[in-house]
Amino acid sequence: MLIEAYEFKKCAQAARNFMLYLFDQKDIFVENYSQNRKKSAYLSKTAFTTALMYMVKTNELARDFCDRQGFLLMKALLEDCTKNSQIAYNVTCAFWILSFHPFAIKYFTDYQLGIVEGVTKILDYFNKEKIVRIVLMLFDVSADVN
Repeated sequence: MLIEAYEFKKCAQAARNFMLYLFDQKDIFVENYSQNRKKSAYLSKTAFTTALMYMVKTNELARDFCDRQGFLLMKALLEDCTKNSQIAYNVTCAFWILSFHPFAIKYFTDYQLGIVEGVTKILDYFNKEKIVRIVLMLFDVSADVN
């Protein structure tokens, strides 16, 4: 939110450094979960996904996110979307924001990633209005692409 308020041009390097920090957090989550240890990350998954959601709202950071294989990270987070409604909303909202960028379309159409199927599965677990609304908004944008 601060990046948006301050303008990206004035804080580009700090914003990119924060994105790198977030990607480092991802490595901590993956390492601890794969070894069945108690997580020792500095951010909760809710804070982590909220930060990612706000980062991709800035066009330049959205491109950096995609270039850094951010969709693989988001794909991994889809599993947590079935356990926590706020994480589900944050991840789906980030997908919706990214769906407006032409450079991100290839990730949505990649059947190996299965992003659309993963997002659809969220509706099996939650029927909160904000989640249903953001999923439908994502599908509405993707319908325009097809």
